[in-house]
Amino acid sequence: MRSRIALVLLCLLSTLASAEETAAPTPARPLPPRWRHGIPVSVVIGADVAPSFEGQLPQSSVILRVHDVNALPLPVQGAGECVIEATAAANLSSGRIVIRPLLQRCFDAQGKEFPSRHVSGFAVDRDARTGIKGPMAWSPEAKELLMLGVGTQERPGYFSRLMSRTLGQASMGLTDEYFNKSDSKPAPSADAVRELRGIEALLPTLTLEPGRQFDLVLHGARP
Repeated sequence: MRSRIALVLLCLLSTLASAEETAAPTPARPLPPRWRHGIPVSVVIGADVAPSFEGQLPQSSVILRVHDVNALPLPVQGAGECVIEATAAANLSSGRIVIRPLLQRCFDAQGKEFPSRHVSGFAVDRDARTGIKGPMAWSPEAKELLMLGVGTQERPGYFSRLMSRTLGQASMGLTDEYFNKSDSKPAPSADAVRELRGIEALLPTLTLEPGRQFDLVLHGARP
């Protein structure tokens, strides 16, 4: 249980650190050149992608539209539209969504579907790195329990003290009210507690929005 709580707290601390880095102005860097064999795609059906937890890797299904059907490793003659069905999983340590293409589906101008083909490969973001950067989202219940519930113990443990100190530094003391030992400290609402089904509910998700564009590197296609 302690390892689970530690994972959740470290996720929140990394989010705060990222927010601090974002706040500091950084000089704009030119985008790296695209690899000419990368296949441009855009997200047709996105997802709120859950992270891996204790060796399990939850998979979300996404659909990607191929911009140029002739750029596919094995183009389908007569196809007017092609999509890639893929799975997505979140890597919280890098803040990226790992996308694995599974199936290539193509349609003619009348919408008739050709035989599908199995594909493999990976996604490359515009910074020429594998994995797609996605915004991190916390559920309202997770925010309330993390910000209010962590400090409600009579004797806060190491991670509670670490979180209190880190949050206090990051917010210039604005969060001290959540971690002080006074009786007036707010407690998490009953609604938030009822919504909590397990420790997984405290973990954030990474969002892959429809319309997002990036490249796919496909290894090939087979029937």
